[in-house]
Amino acid sequence: MKLGIIQKKVERIIDDFFDIEEFEDNHELGYDDKLHIILSESIQALTLITTLEDEFSISFDDDDIDIKFFLEINTIINRVKKYL
Repeated sequence: MKLGIIQKKVERIIDDFFDIEEFEDNHELGYDDKLHIILSESIQALTLITTLEDEFSISFDDDDIDIKFFLEINTIINRVKKYL
């Protein structure tokens, strides 16, 4: 799968989190900022991980899920790519 396709899918998944009422005032934030907000809500962080795994039909190793995972969208994209 091409990197651009992976990026678009990851961006869509992150954007979907901000379509719910709790986050609707944060649409203008960048993706890295959105990841920080998701990280602050542990249930949202877990949901993000399982949504990514379902979307790409992958399973992250426990070592893949660290603080860096939620700091930059590029980290997520690279870790998804590792399993494709």
